[in-house]
Formats: sequence, structure tokens, C-alpha cells
Amino acid sequence: MDYNAKFGHVSRKTSNKTAPAVWSGQITSLTRRRIMGEIKRHGNCISKDEQILIKVDPDNITHWYFIIHKLDDDQYRNGVYFGFIQLPDDFPLHAPRFILFTPNGRFEVERPICLSITTQHENYPPGMNLKNFVILISSVMTGETEGGSGHIEPRYCSKEKRQGLAQDSLRFNREDCVIFKDIFPGYM
Repeated sequence: MDYNAKFGHVSRKTSNKTAPAVWSGQITSLTRRRIMGEIKRHGNCISKDEQILIKVDPDNITHWYFIIHKLDDDQYRNGVYFGFIQLPDDFPLHAPRFILFTPNGRFEVERPICLSITTQHENYPPGMNLKNFVILISSVMTGETEGGSGHIEPRYCSKEKRQGLAQDSLRFNREDCVIFKDIFPGYM
């Protein structure tokens, strides 16, 4: 599956189309300042020693990618969960969209995740930074609460199934997720 085309991102290596400009002219000056603050705060990538890695797309600053890994929860131990953040043109006035690509047993893949902080809700905290958004996704992922759109309720996916998905996650990302190696080339 071509994740890039499906979610509006065009990879430099997987398509003959022209990648979007960094400054599309559609984002607001507030959005540009906020995103540049995120880039300054996180740099190009947060340390691999943390449970969260976040990286901006060099061709489109409204597209970010993340990895959730090194989780303490037994059902997700050794899992490497790869996802995508799409910031709206008027971020932070409107919430971002989050999608996980890696099968995990908690969220449906390739489908926007509904949380109180996402595009499905207007009352999200605009002061949250991107790392905190992904930490919240990680917390919901390892929790047992029933969720909304894009969630798989814990009763429908056993702990054993989640453990199996965790063990297979890095292989999945490397082999089945076209852009994983492009975005996080050093992650092996």
C-alpha cells in the first residue's frame, strides 16, 4: 500500500510526483511560528532513548512522523509503533490528525484516531506540544478504556494477540511500510 499517496504525503523516493513545498502559502503565520517552535524544541528527532520519537517531514512542515517504542506494558513490550501527524493549515487553532500505520491491537491502522485532542473535537488544548500529543496516544494505547473512532476495544483483541503484534511490529515497519526506512533510516 502506498501510505504516502493515501495520506497526502509524497515521498521523494517512492513517487515521480513533485513533493509539496515547505511553505505552501496556505498555512497561517501563527501556524508557521508554532511549527518552527516545535522544530526548535524537538530538533529533527527526539532521542531514541525516550519512548517517543518525533520527526518533521523535510518537504512539508505540516507532516510529522512518530514512533512509540520501549513501552513497559507487557502486551506492547518490544513493539515499535509508527504513525503520522497531519497538522491543519491553521494549527494550533484546530487539532491535528493522528494515524498509526503499525498493527497494534488497540488502534485501527490507517484510520484517524479519535481522542479529545484530535480533529474530531473542537475543545482540544491548543497549548499542547506534539510530544505530549503522542504521549497521550501512548497512554490511551496501553490503557484499558473503551474509545472512539479508530479504537479497537480491549475485549476484542487479546493480550496474546497484542504481544504477537508487538513482536512483529519492527518487521512490519521495515517490510510493509514504504516510508518507515525513509523517515527513520537509522532505526534498526
